[in-house]
Amino acid sequence: MLQRMPYEPRANDDDWSSTPNGGAWQAWGIGIGVAGVLLYYGSNAIWAHETIFNGSRASEHLRGTTAIAVGAGEVGLAVLLFSHHFIQHWRPMAWYAVLGKIAGLLAMIGGLGTYAVMSFAGWH
Repeated sequence: MLQRMPYEPRANDDDWSSTPNGGAWQAWGIGIGVAGVLLYYGSNAIWAHETIFNGSRASEHLRGTTAIAVGAGEVGLAVLLFSHHFIQHWRPMAWYAVLGKIAGLLAMIGGLGTYAVMSFAGWH
């Protein structure tokens, strides 16, 4: 892992670089399985420009920009889960897991934030 010289741990260093609890089942089940499903549905929504967003009370058929925004949020969540649960266990790549977590979180916030703004404004 790349480190600053001299290395002085700060409060948020541990938050981004923490190793998840659990073993190989969690790494492969969540890091590959769940992330793979989210990546499939997210990329499909981006590619087809339409998706069905299932809420707690009803489902909504999304088309165009809102579908792309939800798809980007799903892909971001997939990158976040893959980075945290799979790459983080692999010591030589642990530094890249931190970058993957940040990139995935930004994509997830951007995509789902865009969907929320468009939904509340009535632009979809």
